[in-house]
Amino acid sequence: MIFGLYLPLNSGRDTPTLYWLSGLTCSEANFSTKAGCRAFDAAEREGIAIVLPDTSPRGEDVPNVDSYDLGQGAGFYLNATEEPYKTNYQMYNYVTEELPTFLGT
Repeated sequence: MIFGLYLPLNSGRDTPTLYWLSGLTCSEANFSTKAGCRAFDAAEREGIAIVLPDTSPRGEDVPNVDSYDLGQGAGFYLNATEEPYKTNYQMYNYVTEELPTFLGT
């Protein structure tokens, strides 16, 4: 999974971290594009890290449908329970467990 990460210059283990969860059809780049440099300037001033996860898994081996609101790119932060999505679409676990563990937050 792809994610964006902003760390203030004086960041450390106790740096407060904001997880920005973009909506439907977005990616990790959505926040950066729409909020622009002002958001990162504010995060720097306040000493806040920002984590920008992608909204869903992507790739050739990931099930998809020809619809904007389901499949790759659909922003539902939940765990799929049925095939063919069950294997790849475990987004709740990703944003609440896997990514924070990976980042040490």
